[in-house]
Amino acid sequence: FQSRSQEVQGLAYSLARKVNFSEVRAIYGFSGETHLSHLYYPMIDVADILHPQLEKFGGPRPTVVPVGVDQDPHLRLARDVAAKFSEEYGFLPPSSTYHRLMRDLFGGKMSSSRPDSALFLTDPPEVWERKIWDALTGGRPTAREQREKGGEPSKCLVYELCMYHFMPEDKELLELKERCEKGEIICGECKEGMVERAKDFLRELEERRKEVRSKVERLLHEIYPTF
Repeated sequence: FQSRSQEVQGLAYSLARKVNFSEVRAIYGFSGETHLSHLYYPMIDVADILHPQLEKFGGPRPTVVPVGVDQDPHLRLARDVAAKFSEEYGFLPPSSTYHRLMRDLFGGKMSSSRPDSALFLTDPPEVWERKIWDALTGGRPTAREQREKGGEPSKCLVYELCMYHFMPEDKELLELKERCEKGEIICGECKEGMVERAKDFLRELEERRKEVRSKVERLLHEIYPTF
């Protein structure tokens, strides 16, 4: 969106008039080796944050931006820039909420360019099963060691899947965490349970898709009889 929006691009250029190198260096740690394109990129983010307050989109108003902690520098710069342009644009400094973002199946950032890094709703069940078995866990090198020392659920992406998507009850999630830490369950057993939960989810999802698909088809036939 940022690269395609003329409003964001134009606003970034305008806002850059009152931001100097010392300011962005203090926030981002830029040096003399930093490329010009990299220097300018923060202004695109700032413009993206502030452009909803342009008159075209309803004018100045309080805004809240949900971000990951790693995006905090952009919010800090955006608040500074909003203050500098308060008279010209009437900008109000944006507020922010910080969220813990789910990691990919190998502990990094999810990316559509790395298909095995995440579970996609378009994946068939057998692909989900393979991805779950390949996922990074917080297990010990051997089953014996895990029984003795316990696992580390904070490092486990299967546990993270349960926490975000597949265990809505806190009590059940806490029990899984405690069993892992006490060595009462090993990674293979946990993954087997996760695979079954995933299959149940995909089965229900497909049933809902069929139900919605038939409704959409009926609606289209009513509107477009020749559809």
